[in-house]
Amino acid sequence: MMLKHSLLNRTTTSYIGSVFSSGRSLSSPLLSASSSTTTTTRSNVKYYSSTVGSEGITQDSSTSTFTSATSIKKKIPHINDLNNGGIIDHSKNVLYEKLTDQNKKLIDGISNSHRVELARLITLIESSKEDHQQQARLIISILMQIAKKEEESRGKHGKPKSFRIGISGPPGAGKSTFIEAFGRYLTTKLNKKVAVLAIDPSSVRTGGSILGDKTRMVELSKDPNAYVRPSSSRGSLGGITKSTSDTMVLCEGAGYDVIIVETVGVGQSEVSVEEMVDIFMLLVPPANGDELQGLKKGIVEMSDLVVVNKADGELLPRARFTVAEYMSAFKVQRPKSENWRPKVLSCSSLTNENIDTVWNTMNEYQTLMIGTGELGEKRSNQKQTWMWRYIEDELMTRLHSSKSLNQVIPILEQQVKQGEISPSLAADQIIKMFMSTKY
Repeated sequence: MMLKHSLLNRTTTSYIGSVFSSGRSLSSPLLSASSSTTTTTRSNVKYYSSTVGSEGITQDSSTSTFTSATSIKKKIPHINDLNNGGIIDHSKNVLYEKLTDQNKKLIDGISNSHRVELARLITLIESSKEDHQQQARLIISILMQIAKKEEESRGKHGKPKSFRIGISGPPGAGKSTFIEAFGRYLTTKLNKKVAVLAIDPSSVRTGGSILGDKTRMVELSKDPNAYVRPSSSRGSLGGITKSTSDTMVLCEGAGYDVIIVETVGVGQSEVSVEEMVDIFMLLVPPANGDELQGLKKGIVEMSDLVVVNKADGELLPRARFTVAEYMSAFKVQRPKSENWRPKVLSCSSLTNENIDTVWNTMNEYQTLMIGTGELGEKRSNQKQTWMWRYIEDELMTRLHSSKSLNQVIPILEQQVKQGEISPSLAADQIIKMFMSTKY
């Protein structure tokens, strides 16, 4: 597959390498890789040139080739071709015809809210195989087109098909216990369908989920109106994998009204999940003054709602103190939205005290943000953010899968360790060689 660089109307010329005789040791900071050989040597000065145009790069998922943005527009069906009288009609959808027969059955299955088909499709998008990834991209595009059509029919201030909730918090906050109580309230009292995407730490040996939230949410996982999906973080920064946003699209396509994303609760995870949900909730345990100081200020600043869990028994006074402390902190903090000031609540997941209040507050937030148009704008910006996340991930995948680069990178790494070249120079050399590689 030939890679066309067509972002700007110019030719970028990259200088790589230096003049070395074949018998000298590999101690120079500059390297060049020949694409015609399988061994890495230091050769004469080489110039790598990539000519780019103005249309942009687009990949055809069915053939793994790159075409221009203007030509690809002819291949994507108009959104009005997707629905016919409220019944999904895929006969005119070019993307649908590119699916395998098995995946056509799966996408038809989740349209009818079949859990087995949903589980299989999530497994498909989590797969690292290239043919699976190509099919997954088509499926997600089809479902997003259908969702767009449905949103247009509901009008500008209509409720989205699902309410996306992000829940994070420090270890010991009782996230799984809260989500089970909260989810059961939604399914039994309000007759809503709830999907829980729980991102767990991954096993070093198998790469799979260590905690397994189905064992921590026993009652909810058995509920016919709920779907609990534990997923391994697989070492991704913050625990949010690249498939998490696509999994939400699948759950939405399967008819789930509320989609909850629970994170590992450490580091970058809060930032990642906040960029894919409608409301971000921070769940914390009752704490004293010193423990409150330990919470990262940035996590609190991005929260739309703070809930103090375990507000029962002997911990009730400490829970009230914690609520008061957070309320004081929010008074002097600039809110991230002009239309919503973060609220602080307390609840008990054991007694279900104030679980309904948490939901009513979330519903109040959603109604307000829809009415102001901020929620629609937020979702649009999130799609753009995740487009770039996918670009970054795909570039790293291709970089590490390059055979020629895999011969060069260890040498550059060793030179960086020994202080022969700077990390920035090594990175520059790798990027230039990567840009010259043909795919």
